Amino acid sequence: MALQENNWFAPEDIAALTAAFEAALSKLALVERRDPMATSVAKLIIELAKNGERDADRLCDGALKIIGRVGRLSGGREQQVLCKEKASAIKP
Repeated sequence: MALQENNWFAPEDIAALTAAFEAALSKLALVERRDPMATSVAKLIIELAKNGERDADRLCDGALKIIGRVGRLSGGREQQVLCKEKASAIKP
């Protein structure tokens, strides 16, 4: 997916996107980066960031909500906490 419309991300934005991506993949138990679902997660996180979101936890949660995974395992709240814990652990 090419960035268009003069979108750019500062280094701290890239760190947040990376943390969100890693947290979401962990939550989805995806290890293979070539998995089409991993690509979908990355694209969703980029789209959310292009729309202005820069918080890693909200990027992770937003991508998982769009995918439809939040709430299936334990009612949603626990999964959001896990995104927050995972993203926080990855942040520099």
